[in-house]
Amino acid sequence: MVLKMAEPETEIRTGAAGNSEDEGEDDDCTPESAEIDDDWKGGPSVEKGKPVSSRAAPRNESRRRSSDGDWKKVEDICEMLRANQFKSVLVVTGAGISTAAGVPDFRSDEGIYQRLEKLNLPEPESVFDITYFRKDPAPFYSLAQELSSFNHKPTFAHRLIKLLDDKGLLQRLYTQNIDGLDAATGLSSDRIVEAHGSFSTASCIDCGGPATEQAKEAIRQAFIPYCTKCEGLVKP
Repeated sequence: MVLKMAEPETEIRTGAAGNSEDEGEDDDCTPESAEIDDDWKGGPSVEKGKPVSSRAAPRNESRRRSSDGDWKKVEDICEMLRANQFKSVLVVTGAGISTAAGVPDFRSDEGIYQRLEKLNLPEPESVFDITYFRKDPAPFYSLAQELSSFNHKPTFAHRLIKLLDDKGLLQRLYTQNIDGLDAATGLSSDRIVEAHGSFSTASCIDCGGPATEQAKEAIRQAFIPYCTKCEGLVKP
């Protein structure tokens, strides 16, 4: 997450996309806690000094290193938000933000790629290959059931991003995720950049006709949808 300060012109970079260890590190960063103050002004003051600019801390660290060599706690970031010290926040997320919702990641021992082994794919990535999809769409729709927001609810982290937008702080959310949980919070689509697409829309891979509702119903009911016009395969 990149947070740009109103004064002085500095940035804080915290967390890492796909780092599930960051999830739930500090209860004060949940939207419920932030909303206790009604807004983020009037929180504890933060001493101003040297510009704060850091990269993500080591994977299991709950603190963030600043340019002055100190470690910054997640609580410090929350305090600075409450004190209105940031003018914009850019968020970058990966699979780790959704694992608490029950959405599997890709490469862990119990992740998507391990689960796909039983389908005897040429390689795990074949599930995303359009040529393979034409040959056998079943693995893709099996994956879609695992990942779609129809079967999962947004986490605290998703709702925090929505709260940042409600407070006028969110500049943009860039996400690798295709589960649609960011949109499920009510976050406007013009705030979200989905690097790998999502299940929010679908079309026929032959004629290009829209088929979003067919695809959604297919994911819910576990069947493979075909275009009602040309009988081509439908894909989100």
